[in-house]
Amino acid sequence: MRIRLWRQGALAFGSVAWLMSPALADPVAIVNASFENPALIDGGVSLTVPGWTFAGSLTGVFDPDVGAYAGGAADGENIAFINHAAPDTLAQVLAVNLAPYTAYVLRVEVGDRLDITMGPYQVQLLAGGVVLAADGSVTPANGAFATVTVPYTTGASDPQLGQALEIRLMAAASSSLQVNFDDVRLSETQVPTATATATATGTATATSTQTGTQTNTATGTATATATATGTQTGTQTNTATGTATATATATATATASATRTDTSTATPTLPPGEGGQGPQTCGDGLDNDADTFFDCDDPECLGIPPCSVPAPAPVLQPLALLFVVFSLLMIGWRAVLRLMHRG
Repeated sequence: MRIRLWRQGALAFGSVAWLMSPALADPVAIVNASFENPALIDGGVSLTVPGWTFAGSLTGVFDPDVGAYAGGAADGENIAFINHAAPDTLAQVLAVNLAPYTAYVLRVEVGDRLDITMGPYQVQLLAGGVVLAADGSVTPANGAFATVTVPYTTGASDPQLGQALEIRLMAAASSSLQVNFDDVRLSETQVPTATATATATGTATATSTQTGTQTNTATGTATATATATGTQTGTQTNTATGTATATATATATATASATRTDTSTATPTLPPGEGGQGPQTCGDGLDNDADTFFDCDDPECLGIPPCSVPAPAPVLQPLALLFVVFSLLMIGWRAVLRLMHRG
């Protein structure tokens, strides 16, 4: 039973280890993700952004010159801009729905141009129009871009499951400032979820009975339960994305019962003394067992201090007996001679 339980436990935990290995991230398709459409000349501006919907007074695409970014765009030639007249936004509803047990990671390059001060912003991931996660805490260096990362992981019962995913880039306050965006990426990774259960149950009962008046019973029951739960999440900040969360449960139960009954009978041996009441009864001056014999007069006290064992009757040795017989014969013979002499 123990060997079988060990094998089942090893198989369960081996399965858990395999299931907890990180899965590969899949990119989600985004239209015009790097804002390269339309094509523009250096310093050119377009107030239309194909694939994206916008709201606000001044939002569009432009090809930055060295006066805005000495190193150019973060990816390709063009970047998106939003002037701060909140809630100015650029948004795109994707052809992918929110799925259960999936880890999503949205990454966007946000820029602070050299010739215009950057204002507050937010990068949002939505499903069915409801914001799932957002971030606007990254501040790039002046004249450079920095990566904003927005992660979100679903479970089995997320309220927005089945709703279309949406990306929203927005200005977070009304002002004369501007914020730039480029290279929008979204990845999804299936989260391995498994429950492995190993159960082993065994019952052993042993019973032995011997004739007697004493009974000993021992019963043992053992139950072992092992639960292993692991969660692994990995996030890369470069162009590759990996996020994995795994939960696994392994349960092993073993039950054993052993019962033994021993019964034995032994004839009691009374202690010495009057009526078996102990040696102290042989010198207390009482008839403890009411048999009319007191202390050493009671045969039951024979040999128990202060009662000594009676000395055996003297036995004549063979030579002494022969001497006695001879002496009696001599006496008898002398008596006979004396009578004959008188006659």
